[in-house]
Amino acid sequence: MSELKPCPFCGGMPKVNDWTLKGITDKRCFCDNEKCPVYLSKTIAIDDWNTRPIEDALNARIAELEAENKWLKAKYERLKAIAERVGLIIDNANDEFLRELQSIKLQQKRGPDLDEWGNRRHSNE
Repeated sequence: MSELKPCPFCGGMPKVNDWTLKGITDKRCFCDNEKCPVYLSKTIAIDDWNTRPIEDALNARIAELEAENKWLKAKYERLKAIAERVGLIIDNANDEFLRELQSIKLQQKRGPDLDEWGNRRHSNE
């Protein structure tokens, strides 16, 4: 006998009994959880009890999605690391550009004859 799956309705473990119908004895299982919607109302052959095509298909799909999710997370982390490295280069270039732009604006404001402190330059030319 294969290991029984829990009840698909309540999650409880089924009970197994010998059932005889028209002279044929078979092992059948049923749920004896009083709160279960199928409590004692259905007896099912063990092979049928464990056969759950929808559940099996869903479990297979979940496994596929978990594998894909793991792959995507790894790709995301790799891209994030690359973006951070590239971002540092861009940020550094951006900071450099902003400093240069500020310098140009200050020169325009001061005029060509003033140094960076606003003092008049002496040209020796």
